[in-house]
Amino acid sequence: MAKKRKLNSNNPKYLVASKDNSPVVKERRLMCNAKVRDVNGNIVEGKTVPVHGIWYENDPIKVTKEEKWWKKSDLN
Repeated sequence: MAKKRKLNSNNPKYLVASKDNSPVVKERRLMCNAKVRDVNGNIVEGKTVPVHGIWYENDPIKVTKEEKWWKKSDLN
């Protein structure tokens, strides 16, 4: 009789579904069109790249920094 082994499968039937913790985009705004530079640092004529600002609903980095700053008791 074969030895029983622990199930080690990549079959999606056996995978545990976890909650998606990725941040939700609240707003995406075009900030400016940045000029493109070449290797020597010279501006390339006629080439620009869009630069966007992105705001998240549940930004984990912003929340932890603000909470730590506001919870310090020696700020009085």
